[in-house]
Amino acid sequence: MPSTAGDNQTVVPPLSRSTSSFGAALYKRLASGNQDNIIYSPISVYTALAMTYLGAGGVTEQELRTALAVSPGQNLHSDLKNLIPSLLTNDPDANLTLRIANALYYDAAQINLTDSYVANANQYYQAGLRAFQRPNPEQAINTWVEEVTANAITNFLKPGYITPSTIIMLLNAVFFQGAWLSMFDPSATQTANFTTISGGVKPVPLMHQRGQFSLKSNSDLESRILELPYKGGNHSFFVILPFQTSNIKKLERKLTHRNLERALTSMPRREFYSVYLPKFGLRMRESLNQPLQALGLNTMFDATKANFSGMVLDNGVAVSEVLHEAMIEVTESGTKAAAVTSVSITRTAIVLPPEEFRADRPFLFVLWDKIQKVILFLGRVGDPTQGGL
Repeated sequence: MPSTAGDNQTVVPPLSRSTSSFGAALYKRLASGNQDNIIYSPISVYTALAMTYLGAGGVTEQELRTALAVSPGQNLHSDLKNLIPSLLTNDPDANLTLRIANALYYDAAQINLTDSYVANANQYYQAGLRAFQRPNPEQAINTWVEEVTANAITNFLKPGYITPSTIIMLLNAVFFQGAWLSMFDPSATQTANFTTISGGVKPVPLMHQRGQFSLKSNSDLESRILELPYKGGNHSFFVILPFQTSNIKKLERKLTHRNLERALTSMPRREFYSVYLPKFGLRMRESLNQPLQALGLNTMFDATKANFSGMVLDNGVAVSEVLHEAMIEVTESGTKAAAVTSVSITRTAIVLPPEEFRADRPFLFVLWDKIQKVILFLGRVGDPTQGGL
């Protein structure tokens, strides 16, 4: 099978390249140092951070622009406004659904959002403005998440997650459900061994079918790449399987947005193959603070440095957590996947560095009886090394 490393590439729009660049970079941070399963939605995290970027200024804005891989002259918010509607799908005939929604919750009693931010969040992200419903503000947000994700994600925020200092919650939710163009026969699913990332061998349900599929080898990623299309024609599930001479960690080190673009485009004509794929379900819930800080997003988490002047007029406002939950279920009939990202912004009492008192030159001292107002001892220190003791 020929390598496709040098294939002519489809022209990739700037926003697609930005989201791919961000997605690959964040994936590497999530994968670093662990052997757990990973499932997350780059478009969900990206969109939630873009809404954060909309209200940022100064260094905070610059860091977000860099992490989100915004090109010079690119109008990110306008691009996302045009992209999101083009992704949405509701095709009952193909059993295909893709929903993406944004929301903005805030504490109306504590914070005044700038008029420009509210207007732009609605214009670019259709993020309807909703007030916290205390004393249980999590309930309304969880209901919103459950509606968007068709209950694939429930109880996203635990009771008490929104504290009295939480003033803003930016949210994005994504839901996908699609049926394979060529479904697997459940009767062909058999238990077979799977070599895990740690090198162990475990029995798993392995789906199987013979049919026409697009498959190629890619020298950049040292992998074979299989495309499993969904009904409707616009969405596919790609399996990137390292060569026998390679491994998953080596593949992850080579993962860049350019390599991904080359890998997922210019697929060859379908040919007849015998395909085996595990039947699996994954769920991951992760605080993204540390991975995002590793990507250079630092000031937005620091109340002494964060600049959200485009969002609020108050000082001491910072992101307390970027929380992400995602799930995917791959079966004989197709795939269901969902994700939600929240950006919690809190008002924090700014702790300034203490004023320093440094007695490193001659000084007087008094030992004083505070009640009787009597000086018990009085003296001067001109040279602490010459004390006579």
